[in-house]
Amino acid sequence: MEKRLFAQLHESKIAGLVGHFFAGPSALEQQWALSASRQAYAPPHDTLGLSFRNLDDEMVACIASALVLRKAPCTSPMKKLVLRGNMCGPQAVAAICAALIAGACPKIEIVDFAHNPDFGDSSAFFLADTLESPFCECVTKVDVERTRLSADGVAALVDACAALPALRCLKVGL
Repeated sequence: MEKRLFAQLHESKIAGLVGHFFAGPSALEQQWALSASRQAYAPPHDTLGLSFRNLDDEMVACIASALVLRKAPCTSPMKKLVLRGNMCGPQAVAAICAALIAGACPKIEIVDFAHNPDFGDSSAFFLADTLESPFCECVTKVDVERTRLSADGVAALVDACAALPALRCLKVGL
């Protein structure tokens, strides 16, 4: 599946973006992403709120890179990742999930991708795999409301969330 997804991405217009994310962002991308994350990552320094900013996969991948880059000097761990109302598709979700697995947000409690029309089943599968990792054991809320999930995507998230000891809320409504 990984090879097939990469082949699809390679043929798409964002193939260069995925290469940048996994090869590492350029200096300009790093500077932009760090600047954006500093603006949105405001006191009390536990929330990255980037709701309804029309962010696409490329921008979210840069932000994910910034999360990984800033994890070492971060003294107050981020607990809330709110990307609702953007254009986050599978590539954006994969980038955020890669950052979470890299330990960028070890105390993450809230993951919010609600109101992202490009968030579909493949995004749900990426997120479900990540939620099953030990890097997400503190998650209390997952919100994927008003996304394009089928029964398969919902089932994957429900199964993953069932194993989260701290989970209190999973929102998957139409």
